[in-house]
Amino acid sequence: MNKLPKPKEIAQELNQELLNEDVVKAFQHYEALIKKHQELAESEAHIKLLQQELLQAKVHNDENYESIHKKYQEAYEAFTNHPLVVNYLNLKEEVNDLLLEVEAIINNGLAIDIDL
Repeated sequence: MNKLPKPKEIAQELNQELLNEDVVKAFQHYEALIKKHQELAESEAHIKLLQQELLQAKVHNDENYESIHKKYQEAYEAFTNHPLVVNYLNLKEEVNDLLLEVEAIINNGLAIDIDL
C-alpha cells in the first residue's frame, strides 16, 4: 500500500523548491544587502518617524501637515529610488507573482466538482 506524504512534508518540499528558485535567491540577496546598508536603515527609520508625525499632524489638524507631508514624500522617494531598493522591490513583486501562481495551481488542482 502506497502511503501518501503528510501535508507538512509536502509543504516543506514545496518551500525548499521555492527557495531554490533563482528569483527567490536574488530577492533574499537584495533583502540581506538592504539590511546591512547603514544609510538605507537610517533612511527607513526616518521615514517611519515622519509617518508617525504625519499621522499625529492629521489627527490634530496640525498646520504643519503639508510641510511634514512634503518631507515624507521626499524621504520616501529618495529611499525607493535607491538602486538596491529598486531591485529589491522588483524582485519582491516577481516572488509575489510566483507565489500567486503556485497558489492558483494548487487551488485549481484541488477544485472538486461537487455536482452530484
